[in-house]
Amino acid sequence: MKKDKKSLLLSDLSEDLICCLKECNAVIAGGAITSVFKGVDINDYDVYFKTDGDMYRFLMSWWCEKHYRTSSHKALNFVDWEGENSLIQVITLKSYPTIEDIWNDFDFTVCMDAFDFSDEKFHLHKDFIYDNISNTLNFNKNTAFPIVSLKRVDKYKNKGYSINLYNMYQIAFAIKNLEINNYQELCNHLGGMYGEEIDDLFDEIKDEPFDIDKALKCIDEKSDRTHTDLKSKYDIRYPILVDLRMGIPVYYDCIRPPVLFDKNGNISPLSSKDVGDFYAKSLGIESKELEETLEFPMKFVKYVKKKEDGGYVSFYDGNFEYKEGECYDDVYGSHVHHIDSSTYSNAQDRAFAYCHINCIEDLYDYKTLGSSIYFKKLYVDKIVPIKDGELYPEGFKFDISISGSWEFEDDKSNTSSGILIDDDESTDYDWGLLL
Repeated sequence: MKKDKKSLLLSDLSEDLICCLKECNAVIAGGAITSVFKGVDINDYDVYFKTDGDMYRFLMSWWCEKHYRTSSHKALNFVDWEGENSLIQVITLKSYPTIEDIWNDFDFTVCMDAFDFSDEKFHLHKDFIYDNISNTLNFNKNTAFPIVSLKRVDKYKNKGYSINLYNMYQIAFAIKNLEINNYQELCNHLGGMYGEEIDDLFDEIKDEPFDIDKALKCIDEKSDRTHTDLKSKYDIRYPILVDLRMGIPVYYDCIRPPVLFDKNGNISPLSSKDVGDFYAKSLGIESKELEETLEFPMKFVKYVKKKEDGGYVSFYDGNFEYKEGECYDDVYGSHVHHIDSSTYSNAQDRAFAYCHINCIEDLYDYKTLGSSIYFKKLYVDKIVPIKDGELYPEGFKFDISISGSWEFEDDKSNTSSGILIDDDESTDYDWGLLL
């Protein structure tokens, strides 16, 4: 039986990955969908998010930490081992509130497509179908990285596409209008949307006045070199890597055994102060004391068991009751960002407890803020029953910061416009012409 296009797009992905993408309202856009409509194999999947919160929520999931492979300046790369070993590239350059915002950064209409997990529909640019049927490259003069478009023209020509002189001139003038006044700005454009790791490309000349001819010689000489992954290069823990890639502040504390940390309590221990000093200088990280930087109250969560009479008890001890507005000593809970890997994340008859602490003294060990945290004191603010299989209650708002008090209000969903296509509507087009 012939598969519909949604099945073709997702068939190589594991169920766990698909579940995470749905949970975080992800959007797949670009080459993967073009490949589906052209009837060719998918090379990789480029994933975008509508909000920073959704992006952070996905990147901090157990799936991402388990399947991490490499990073670049503007993307984190993962391999879906439980699926068909597909390469998943999460674009961390920025979030894109609408699908049109994604397309505005793209260079050619033949890749202006999207599959939105929020509505599980395909969205296509008005010229997408015609340009792919005719194998024609039409350039978006407002693309974010026109220098990279020059390289991509060759890539598309090898796939049978053509480009006319008008569009080549458009690329040339888009590049002419760029403001590139130093080597770092040139690096940003050469890395494109995926931000290839090219920080050291101009190391030999970076202290000299900017000279485009010298820069081009460096590019030519190093065109075949391999890229260095930031996580491997600096030996830092995955949550801190996510912070650095998303532009979330990371700090260096050298007073105790040195650590890199963020305000959410994510910590990456360092082997020595010398290593920490090197990281701080290389990555531009500010030195601060951890205890003075964490902000309180700080939000945490835990799962409790629903009783038939409407009450709530501990999963571990069925006689230990939990009530809203109470404080409990010597109990376990979870970091908001790591709830999906907590002990009872898959248990039946769960309820979701919104909790907080008021000071660092409420913790036994501030260096172990993960999926299982032992608290001296934990305050329970609200308890909400949830359906089996759901991680969060309806209306739960996932924030990047865990500082502050809980706000109990419904989410406001994001919507996007564009050409909307259901699989059962795709027969309106003669997709056979694309094969």
